[in-house]
Amino acid sequence: MACKIIQNFELKKCIDNYTITVRKEFDKSGIPADIIEPIYMGIIGWIDLNVTEMVEHNEAIIISFENYQVQLRALYRDYNQKHSLMPHSVKPSKLEIQNELQQQRTYITQLEIIDCDYTEKIEAINDFIRASIDRTIWADNGDISFLSMQLYEEKLKRSWNLEWKIIMIENKNELPEEQGKLIYYKCQRNQIEMSSVSVPDFFQNGCYHLLADGLEVGWHPQYLEKIKEVKD
Repeated sequence: MACKIIQNFELKKCIDNYTITVRKEFDKSGIPADIIEPIYMGIIGWIDLNVTEMVEHNEAIIISFENYQVQLRALYRDYNQKHSLMPHSVKPSKLEIQNELQQQRTYITQLEIIDCDYTEKIEAINDFIRASIDRTIWADNGDISFLSMQLYEEKLKRSWNLEWKIIMIENKNELPEEQGKLIYYKCQRNQIEMSSVSVPDFFQNGCYHLLADGLEVGWHPQYLEKIKEVKD
């Protein structure tokens, strides 16, 4: 039985640089000419990211055809049409919210150092959990690509940085906690859209909290120092 299976194996040797090999396959894919270039660049970026992570973890460099197809389908949707993504998540239970509060995650600490109230923290937990669930499911289903998510997070960070600079000028005499609340509220109010899909209202705020959890954005003007003080 094993011999029969092995006989059906097909070995393809990549003589060219892998980017050239991928491009040759793209040219045979039937993707419309007006969107083939950005999709090709997106899939190359995705491959590079996977290869880098595998090398860093001393893993064999293997990318499954299934994962490749999922990412290709997501990129095609990104550039072929704009559609609304339906949420798979539901509001977290009281137990899930309490568990999240007890973990003392960084995004919650970021709200505490600008004196946000309990209700605001609960809303943040709801958005954080739901966004985390939905972005994972959408990515696994090929509804959004890694490139689309990267670009969206960059747009969020640019918007946050601009609001931070404006508030530091216009409200320079306010207390740091009040400045932080202004930054936080304005980032919540601004509507930042994904270029290829429409997402539910909670998703943007949830993504901001994901960034805040990784300290890529912050609300208090000295949030890095304040977080360090709390952690120490």
